[in-house]
Amino acid sequence: DLEGDQPLSINWHFHGRNQSAAAHPGIATSMFGKRSSILTIEHVRADHAGVYTCKARSPFGQAEYAASLTVHGNEEV
Repeated sequence: DLEGDQPLSINWHFHGRNQSAAAHPGIATSMFGKRSSILTIEHVRADHAGVYTCKARSPFGQAEYAASLTVHGNEEV
């Protein structure tokens, strides 16, 4: 391990809230190794549109990145 990178926690948020993105129907998050996390949306719907924020934290610092998802089209029938 590189100095300063462990232990690392990664959390995903939806619409800037402290609520986990994975609590929203159709969204799942999972760790990929010890340093990566993946957010997946199985079938994208209009209510998945919004801002997703990934927050990483360790005892040595923290960082976050936000991205906006726009969904075009009709609701799934």
